[in-house]
Amino acid sequence: MKTLEEIRKDMHEIQNYYLYKKELSHCENFIEEHYVAKLVKKYNAAMRKAPIKMCVLYYYLRIQSMTQAAVGEKFGYSQEHICYLVKKLQLFLQSTLDEAE
Repeated sequence: MKTLEEIRKDMHEIQNYYLYKKELSHCENFIEEHYVAKLVKKYNAAMRKAPIKMCVLYYYLRIQSMTQAAVGEKFGYSQEHICYLVKKLQLFLQSTLDEAE
């Protein structure tokens, strides 16, 4: 089972993947599929089982690279509530990824 710290590190790498996706596409002729691309597929498969609210949170935090504060402001969530939702997302991923392995 992945630890929550490993989940957080993976999510940070996934965020970087989307930030640098265009640049990575230029590297495809020189390197095979980057390990983070495999992580993205694995996490996206897990997110297919997530509640809608969690999918939206994942999208804004990881794919759009918004901060927790910005997502909270967008949806009218307090800082405490957004932290709670992020923790729920991490726990969901931990259990879902564990089931997949």
